[in-house]
Amino acid sequence: MGEREEYYDRRAAEYDETTTAGLDAETAAAFAQEMAALGAVLAALPGGRVLDVACGTALFTQHLRGQVVALDQSGGMLKRARARVPTAWLVQAAVPALPFASSVFDRLVTCHLYGHLVEVERVAFVAEAWRVAPELVVIDTAASDLAAPDGWQERVLRNGCRYTIYKRHFTPAQLLAELGGDCSLPAAAHATLAGDSVRIRGLIATVDGTRVVRHELSGPAAAGAALGRSVARNLLDEQGGAELLGGA
Repeated sequence: MGEREEYYDRRAAEYDETTTAGLDAETAAAFAQEMAALGAVLAALPGGRVLDVACGTALFTQHLRGQVVALDQSGGMLKRARARVPTAWLVQAAVPALPFASSVFDRLVTCHLYGHLVEVERVAFVAEAWRVAPELVVIDTAASDLAAPDGWQERVLRNGCRYTIYKRHFTPAQLLAELGGDCSLPAAAHATLAGDSVRIRGLIATVDGTRVVRHELSGPAAAGAALGRSVARNLLDEQGGAELLGGA
């Protein structure tokens, strides 16, 4: 087990609680909005055979629809993922190699893994991802003026153990260039947090914009994930968004 793998395995017990550690209230609120919006986007994706690579504690996996396989190298992470996604098939394995036959999935999703891979690992992982699925969804931290494009960061666990972890931040163009993909998925979501309440808005459209379906819901912030799933169900099932995505 390498240093990165050991860090995340040992962090599993505190991962959910420390995700926003050190953030001020405003930044933490913005993070919560982004998490809710991402959850709604993932919930709006069509179902099917879906692989989530580096699922962690299933913070994002819980929004995926269909026959979900959740993979992580950490037994501790998978133990906590099981509580969130009891119906998913869990697999313990390390990347970049993926222990699956070719073309066995409809979609591969990975959240906050890609930016932790060094270049040689990223090249191998992208090849493996396209081998097992024809559609690839990558969520990671965007480049900004607040952080170096890439480098090695010191990470400290609550028990004081220190690890040095690689992190790269991508612009959309950089990420698309590495993945060999495009930016034509006609789906979007936005969450607005106000005190203890959240409003989640979503839309699905045809690529040419001739047809657009929209829906929004408001409710307690603590129910943000459930609201996001409800928005997705309305768009996909009640307004025909699944058909629009199927033609994308």
